[in-house]
Amino acid sequence: MGLLMSYLTEDAKLLEKKYQDDDMRKLYRMHARRARLLGLWAAEKIFIFGEKASDYAVTIVMADHAEPGGEGMRKKIEYDFKQNNIAFDENEFVQKCSDLLFKAESEILQENDVYA
Repeated sequence: MGLLMSYLTEDAKLLEKKYQDDDMRKLYRMHARRARLLGLWAAEKIFIFGEKASDYAVTIVMADHAEPGGEGMRKKIEYDFKQNNIAFDENEFVQKCSDLLFKAESEILQENDVYA
């Protein structure tokens, strides 16, 4: 019985680690998706459309990676808004980040392959 319990315990530990890894991947993807969506929102505000908007959104994802906690995105978007004479509203930015995180989570949960 001891060998079986040992096996089950090791199996449970591996399963728990897999779920932790999956959760971390999901969380990473949610934040990256939110950054991309935020980039598309900001691009529209500064009149960037089409493929250029997608390219701009990538710069927001990179800014998020450069400074965690949304600070990199905020600084990049605030700077770009100023360069384009668009008022930057901190409250609007925070609300948009929150809304888009929920949207990103919803989109990711609807996808079949969590690693896509």
